[in-house]
Amino acid sequence: MRKDRRVSGSAPGAEIRPPAWADRYLRAFLACASRCPSIVRWTRPLWIWMAWLLVPALRDGTMANARRILGPGATANACARLGRAVFSSFYRSVCELAELRSATDEQIASRIARIDGIEHFLASRARGRGTLLLTAHFGAFEAGLTAMTARERCVSVLYRPDPLPGFESIRSAWRKRLGVVEISVDEGLAAWIRLRSALASNGVVAIQGDRVLPGQKGIPVPFFHGHVAIPVGPFKLARMTGASLLPVFVTRLPDGRLQVSIEDALSGNAADSAIDDVQAPIARFASLLQQVVASAPDQWLMLHRAWVEDATSDTPWGSRSSALSF
Repeated sequence: MRKDRRVSGSAPGAEIRPPAWADRYLRAFLACASRCPSIVRWTRPLWIWMAWLLVPALRDGTMANARRILGPGATANACARLGRAVFSSFYRSVCELAELRSATDEQIASRIARIDGIEHFLASRARGRGTLLLTAHFGAFEAGLTAMTARERCVSVLYRPDPLPGFESIRSAWRKRLGVVEISVDEGLAAWIRLRSALASNGVVAIQGDRVLPGQKGIPVPFFHGHVAIPVGPFKLARMTGASLLPVFVTRLPDGRLQVSIEDALSGNAADSAIDDVQAPIARFASLLQQVVASAPDQWLMLHRAWVEDATSDTPWGSRSSALSF
């Protein structure tokens, strides 16, 4: 039988360094967003225009992604509109996190308009084998964590520290506000031991499933007009621990509130199949992600070149880009 084609994320420590002016722009934006997020939110068109002009890596990445989503017949103007819309969604999310750091519990709870598929989550919790939430860089996924922390005392998140301290401080402060346990991929094997321990104690763990992180392996799967690499690790972790693997997506509604969608489990019994047999659930997750992205492409906050066909030697999957790619 032919083995799956697999790709590796970049080695820890690899970075894409933007030009000096782009780095200064990003640091200025984050400093302003941290100190006065409401002002940055109201001046968002100016920040987006500056990003489009000063940060070519973001412009090129979102344009390349837009061409894959819209198809080969898309015009340059259409791709540029979608690219700028992704910028707008991303900056809105950053400002929202900065503002929510000081919000009351009632204000935070009011951000969630509805939760679809809560029965899947409750069934997973009743199994007592741990719940692994597989999400994506879509909508307001960080703000959507409040839907889980309102129900669970201990929620852990596997994440990659951002090279820009301004963004990292905003994100970490928000997670601390919610009581979320952060587990960095930089911990290497220790991170996976902590994840297994959390699931073994019937905890809830959230992992991004649309990007191959440093040290991870991925499988390219069809996605719109090309292929993207989906990390293998979360699927193997679910199989090894017997945890339920639930796809979760957070969509921003027209009124600004959030809709949390929880899908049926991709796995939930380690005896269902071999641990290495993860191709079917990976394909299912990619299909669900494509449906979600198709419904609101401007909310997929993927700022780097996400498609396998568009990857270059200086934009590897999972690179530690200082272009604010979570």
